Amino acid sequence: MKKVLILVSSIFAIFLVGCQKESDVSVNVKDEMADVQVSPESGDQNTEELASMAQKNTDDSMTDTETVIIESESVPSEDENSEPLADIAAPGIIEGNITTTEPVTLPQDAVVTVTLEDISSSDVPAEVVSEQTFVVDGVQIPFDFELNFDENKIEPNHKYSIRAKVEFDGKLKLTTDKVYSVITDENGTKKVNLSLVGV
Repeated sequence: MKKVLILVSSIFAIFLVGCQKESDVSVNVKDEMADVQVSPESGDQNTEELASMAQKNTDDSMTDTETVIIESESVPSEDENSEPLADIAAPGIIEGNITTTEPVTLPQDAVVTVTLEDISSSDVPAEVVSEQTFVVDGVQIPFDFELNFDENKIEPNHKYSIRAKVEFDGKLKLTTDKVYSVITDENGTKKVNLSLVGV
């Protein structure tokens, strides 16, 4: 009987020690969980901060997208900037010289005018396509000249001519007295020698 009591006492003691260890383990686990767990107030605060950061990132992303769209719309397309082909000048040049049938001395303020004209219709005055005017400033005949014109204004089935004149003292003194056909003539002439006669 005594042995039985000793055995029971030993088992009870072992049981108590086991319970004590389980209790310590439970307390330690709870303490660690308490260290890890976030209080309700701080949890709400962290949640609000995360939500605020996410909203800011979303707003920034939307702002970047809107900026790209605005910039894309504000940049004019190449088609908007490009001029119609008909409005782009196609440069052409007629060159030559001016002489006289008789020797003449021009004052310094004499004005020379070279004109490209459309003479297709005899019913209306010639249409001026291009014109160049300059003061001789002491230079005497013969003169060299270059007259620029726009090729887009030239009609293939029209007739064109070059004429020249000299004015001084407020009056016409010298002029061409015949037609000098250019551009659409059978030779496609773009170099011509003009001869002036006195008026």
